[in-house]
Amino acid sequence: MAGSAALDHWRDPHFTEHAEELAAAIHTSLAGVTAALSTGVAEVVGKGAMSGLRFADSTVADGVRQTLFRAGIVAETSGQGHVLKLLPPLTMSLTEWKEVADVLGDAVLRTVPRASLSASQVSAVV
Repeated sequence: MAGSAALDHWRDPHFTEHAEELAAAIHTSLAGVTAALSTGVAEVVGKGAMSGLRFADSTVADGVRQTLFRAGIVAETSGQGHVLKLLPPLTMSLTEWKEVADVLGDAVLRTVPRASLSASQVSAVV
């Protein structure tokens, strides 16, 4: 029963269009987060809405995960703790994703060591 209901979503062209828009918004947001960091601190990984950030330092990934959890956002780590995985529901609105992305960006900027921030972000975090 649940399987056929899920298939109904995938047959709806509006749902698949939304899923593609959401995936693009997620990638853009994550790329924006990494752009605020020094080269090599983090990179965008994954595909579609099943994306995340791979951090060079696993303690940063875990710190961001804990901050997100305290804010009511579920994320997990994998890849020996270096990857922060985000698995937002495909039914999430773009407005809801923007709220999550803002919390994520703030959590990353406050968790990474200052030396890992780009010069323009150091003053923004203070």
